Amino acid sequence: MKYHLANVSVSKDKDIEYRLKKEDLVLWINLINKELGTEKISEPRLTISLRLVSIKEMKKLNSTFLGVDKATNVLSFAPDLNGKDEEDNLMGDIAICIDVLKKEAKLQNKKIDNHFAHLFIHGALHLLGYFHDSKKDARLMEKLEKKVLNKIGIADPYQIELR
Repeated sequence: MKYHLANVSVSKDKDIEYRLKKEDLVLWINLINKELGTEKISEPRLTISLRLVSIKEMKKLNSTFLGVDKATNVLSFAPDLNGKDEEDNLMGDIAICIDVLKKEAKLQNKKIDNHFAHLFIHGALHLLGYFHDSKKDARLMEKLEKKVLNKIGIADPYQIELR
């Protein structure tokens, strides 16, 4: 099913320090819609619930939903066909672990904000039905990520320069 990305609702766990600009989120979802040709789709509309989480919370989410007992950088949870926001948009969830994001950015010699943009776009594409379970699927998803990131001036995130 194709969705139109309509909005992003942001929440942070206690003690999470990260400054996020609403206009960046709007730009990113608009670019994703344009790249996927979903900018003119009126229904169903998808609101992304973006949660910035601690390592402890990400580890708990990863363990509960995927059975993996460790923290990861980003998790996406498919749109709940019964859950809607106040504007009657379907809800999909993305969790980004800020501590893992910062650690990876430092290790990979990336700007933190650029890495955040990549993880958000990666998570949003998962909500829209893109995955990297096979080489073919991974190539398609990475190609889309790179196209959107390029439009906001971020180089190929898969070309990593380790410190």
